[in-house]
Amino acid sequence: MQKKTLLRFFLGVEIMLFGWFYYSGARGILAVHELKQENDLIVAQIENTQKELLLLDHQIVAWHNDPFFAEKIAREELHMAHAGDEIYMID
Repeated sequence: MQKKTLLRFFLGVEIMLFGWFYYSGARGILAVHELKQENDLIVAQIENTQKELLLLDHQIVAWHNDPFFAEKIAREELHMAHAGDEIYMID
């Protein structure tokens, strides 16, 4: 009788430890869930970066092909002007 009780006790402890490690261990469900959230965040950042890269590629093509766009960027972002132009800066 004593032996069966002791074995049942250790089996119960083993089941509890297994459950604890399965849920919150180094490679448990919580860790996997956190890694999935981090992965989703990184995938979203990659998609945003790809969209920004595509926009920059379009701007580069426009810069090379459209003289109006090149002048617009030069005036607005680089604060350049033609000789004799007066520039007014408004904040």
